[in-house]
Amino acid sequence: MNRIQITVLLALAALIWGIWLLVAGVPIGMAHLTPFSATVSAIVLILAGLNQWFWKWSIFRGWLVARPVFIGTWKAELVSSYENPETGVRISPITAYLVVRQTYLSVSIRLFSAETSSRLLGEKLQQAEDGEWNFFGVYLDTPKVAVRERSQIHHGAVALCLGGNPVNQIAGHYWTDRGTRGDIRAAERIAYQCASFEEAEKMFKAKLVKP
Repeated sequence: MNRIQITVLLALAALIWGIWLLVAGVPIGMAHLTPFSATVSAIVLILAGLNQWFWKWSIFRGWLVARPVFIGTWKAELVSSYENPETGVRISPITAYLVVRQTYLSVSIRLFSAETSSRLLGEKLQQAEDGEWNFFGVYLDTPKVAVRERSQIHHGAVALCLGGNPVNQIAGHYWTDRGTRGDIRAAERIAYQCASFEEAEKMFKAKLVKP
């Protein structure tokens, strides 16, 4: 919600509150309106803090906030249905990285592999009846220029199940407008949000060699 929307809602609440006081015979003066601007500012700041930070705090989880936290970079394996047109053999599983950025109101996921990167065009985070969270997205995949003769820019969709609370694994499947599809599995995560495949490779190698 923006400041105008919050102001309108608070003004409506104050109006209803004032009407009830008048009906009850309680006198109302200008002094009652003095804290209004400060109240709007305070609520704007609280909501901004909730959207960016507070919703992730464990003290609020469960009773106030239910959304899963899976921020960071996940090392994933993609098992694709794509077959080499010359040999008819499926390609080997692909190592990729899912970079997740979250606020309370939004989720952004980018996928990086050695040859390509994908970004979301639309997304939805939804809780199932059994309490498990699912993520659905439509994406644009942009291969590197060097491989576009055999791998063109394309669109696709993905459905992911977020396992555990807190989330400790991601599994799901994807399909593309090129007629290919596949499975995605991820169980390793670092909190840092990487900006490229190469950076993610470096960060995960550093994680593995730590004492």
